[in-house]
Amino acid sequence: TMTKNHVLNLIRNENSAISKNYEIAQSTPVYEDNLIENLEKKELMASFYKAVDMLPPQKRSICLMKVKEELTNQEIAERMNLSVNTVKTHYTEALKMLRIHLSKMLIIVTFVTLMTYLSVHYLR
Repeated sequence: TMTKNHVLNLIRNENSAISKNYEIAQSTPVYEDNLIENLEKKELMASFYKAVDMLPPQKRSICLMKVKEELTNQEIAERMNLSVNTVKTHYTEALKMLRIHLSKMLIIVTFVTLMTYLSVHYLR
């Protein structure tokens, strides 16, 4: 009986420790997920701005005013002494150019990720 009680006490203590660790884990903020998410957003935005930098000057200016300053087409037209239709056209063309550039980058990143995965898991 003494051994049985000792074992039961050990089990109770272990369960208590597990329970406490679980409570601590539940109450601790998930910094790592947020950190990874923030890094991904920063990398994505850095890629976006690199692509924007490659646009022709007028398209780049219009794109940055739309995205960073959140100006309307009318406000941009007034600032740049252009018609609203010209602003719309430049912005639409800029978006097309960005889509093409970023989709090429995505294909490259996907390919590199796939090759890395295959080399780690299948080419040992």
